[in-house]
Formats: sequence, structure tokens, C-alpha cells
Amino acid sequence: MIIKPDAQLLFGPESIVYSARNCAYEILKRKHRSIYVYHDLQHTTGVLSSAMELAADHSLSLITQENIAIAALFHDVGYFDQIEGHENIGAQYAHSFLSSFDLAMNRINLITELILATNIHSEPHNLEAQILRDADLNYLGSDDYFRIASNLREEWAITRDKHYSDEEWTEQNIRFLNQHRYFTEAARKRYLHAKENNIKLLEKRLDSTDPASND
Repeated sequence: MIIKPDAQLLFGPESIVYSARNCAYEILKRKHRSIYVYHDLQHTTGVLSSAMELAADHSLSLITQENIAIAALFHDVGYFDQIEGHENIGAQYAHSFLSSFDLAMNRINLITELILATNIHSEPHNLEAQILRDADLNYLGSDDYFRIASNLREEWAITRDKHYSDEEWTEQNIRFLNQHRYFTEAARKRYLHAKENNIKLLEKRLDSTDPASND
């Protein structure tokens, strides 16, 4: 995991993020089942790492970085309780955890609101929420895109009874990537070039399945 400045302050044994990570990971390990090949511990650690990179790129304060890190850790812990609206469950887990610390209620509410903002149908309302949204879909602009997308396809087939032919899946991915946008300039600098390359690779893959392209 690449964590830029203040790594010891953020993740040292005395930090709230250290405790949050232990709590969130324990929930994930206890509730996760093998059918969730996309929503797993690796996904959460990837989102956390990306969120910390983006937060560091924006030179955010230590407390703001802590808030983002905690929200990243808890953003999917509710997924194994219910898929739709799992952000609300994750926010409840985070609220319960944070209530054991001497934190102002407005800070607890801010962190839970960040978790709610990871719902893909919501509009991120501030920079912290934008960072989390960009981190949650950082894989769209990674060299590992096709493996991770394949895991998502497999998970959807099992947990949502969504089944796609190879052509349908490729078409859906092209549409999604073209409609998607990274909210922060830092994410665009880090991920946009690879994302555009992934779109080109998907389009080539689709062309290879089109009978007309072989005429």
C-alpha cells in the first residue's frame, strides 16, 4: 500500500485509523463469503490506498485524511448484509465504532455522510466525497482492469442473477466507462490515460466479435 505523507500519524498503533482498520477488516473477514469475488478485502484495501494517494495529492489536513481513510474502510462492510443500500449499513457500523471515541458528533456525521456518498447514484458534495468516489472506481484506470471487471461479472452472476454474453458484457463496459468521469484532477492525472486505453481495448474486443468486421 502506498501511503504518502503522515503515514505513521495516520496508521500508527495510537491512531484512530489503525483502530478503524482493525474493526473494518474484522467485519469484512467475518462476513465475507467466497461468492463475493469483487467486494472483498482486496477491494477495500485498494480503495483505501487510492483514497490516501488522492488525499495526499490534494495536500489535505491530517484530520481530513483520517476522515477519508475511515470512510474508505467502512464503505463496503454493509455489502454482505444487503446489497442495495449497503452504504447505509456501512455508515451504521462506522457510527457505532466512532461513538466509542471522544469525537464531536459533527465529525462522526461527516464521516458517515462520506460513506453514504460512495453510492454510485449520488452526487459527491465535497472534495472528500469526490476523492472517495474516484478511489472506489480507480480500477477503471488501471492495468488490472480486465481481471477486476471479470470478478465483478462473476459476482453479479451469482449474487444478482445477472448474466451476460461476452459481447453484452463488453458493450456494457464500454458504455459505463464512456459515461463515467473522475471528479478530481488528481484522479484524472493518475487514471484517465489508462482508462482511455482500456476503452480502446474493449472496442477492439467488440470489433473482433462482430461478424461484419470479418467480411
